This record gives sequence, structure tokens and C-alpha cells, in this order.
Amino acid sequence: MLDRLDVKILLARLRPYARERLDDPERPYTFVRTTYLDTLDLDYLLSHRASMARSVRVRRYATSATPNDVATLSPWCFLELKESMGIRRRKVRTRLAPAACPHLLDGSIGLDELADRSPLPGLALVAEELRGHLLRPTITTWCRRRAFVADAGNVRITIDQDVSYCLSAPDDLASDEPGPVRLYRRGAADVVELKCHGDCPISLLELFEGVPEAPSFTKYRAGMELSRRARLAA
Repeated sequence: MLDRLDVKILLARLRPYARERLDDPERPYTFVRTTYLDTLDLDYLLSHRASMARSVRVRRYATSATPNDVATLSPWCFLELKESMGIRRRKVRTRLAPAACPHLLDGSIGLDELADRSPLPGLALVAEELRGHLLRPTITTWCRRRAFVADAGNVRITIDQDVSYCLSAPDDLASDEPGPVRLYRRGAADVVELKCHGDCPISLLELFEGVPEAPSFTKYRAGMELSRRARLAA
């Protein structure tokens, strides 16, 4: 968790080792809208207190040509299950049409009917929970994302800036309105993640010496705590 000045210093260190990944050079500004789903008992949120943290989320990307342009959302979204244990991460996801997501949540359509291919085995439990109408939107985050790759693509560094935390509803998943909607708090720091396939090169690890780690931080957990504080303040 770094402030903007520290991010600039880190990027200067990384410049000889990493290159910024731009999926569309004509629209180089990328944004991520993530809606987290959970049960009424908040089983997924409570898992973040255990050794295996699990999150179910619907993620959709957006791009713009300049930082001041209105971002355009992509025509697809992704239903994801993310599992974290210590520094290890596992993520499975399937592509969906945004307009169908409210029907998925109310149980009127099954995941196998909506996915562009058969749902991955790792999503079987999520599919069952959706079929039973057990999952609902809790919060949505919106941020600008910068991504860098190094070591022939084995290392990926993401920087999420201007993280906004918003209240969420099922119809939001089908909406093409970009940006924060029903905002209740903005994050104070940028979120920097170093992700590796296998061992990270020592030369890259050395660049992060002195950078404070936040191993237990997740945007879902942080956003839910901020929403609780906002409700108490109201």
C-alpha cells in the first residue's frame, strides 16, 4: 500500500526490468470494475480471517484514450473465484454477458447456460450457490489499473490507483455506466501487487526492499470494513 510519490519511485526502479502492458495502445488507460458476491451470512468475507481467503466476484474492464475521457466498458465480464493462502493465489473464471448476470443471481438461469464454455470444475460450488440463489452483490470497487510484465512474462506487477468503494445491487452488473456509482469511500493509497509464476528473480525482489508489505490486505475486506464504518457514521 503506497502513496503516489512512493509509486513513482518504485516505477523508476522497475523501468530497466519491466515494461508496461497495454492491450490497446490507442486506449492506454485501463479501469477495473469489480463486484463482490457473498452469502447473507458473509461466508466469503469471514474466510478472510482464516488460512484460506476466498472471494467470488464479477469483474469487468474499461478503457479510455485519455485520463479525462469517459471510459467505455468491455462487452464481456468475468465471474471469478479467487483463493489465497499466504502468498499463494489461485483464480478460476469464466466469461459472461453482463446483461445475463442479474438472471444468474436470481437463479432463473444456471451458470452452465450463461458461460461461453462449460464452467471450470473450480466453479462448481459457486454454480451451485448461484442456482440456490445464495449469493448477492455486496460492494463494488472501481480503480485505474496499470500492469507491468518482467522476466519474459513470468512476473506481473499491477498498480491499482484511485480505488473507489461503492454500494452494489444486482442491476449494476448489467449497467454500462462507467466510473464509481453509489460511492461511499475512496482508498487513501495505491495497491501494488507483485505476482509470479514460480520463483521471482532476485534482481526484482531487491527492488522491493524497504517497501512495506500488506499480506492480509484485500480490497473486499477493506471495502466491507469501510462500509460498516460509513453505516455507523450515518
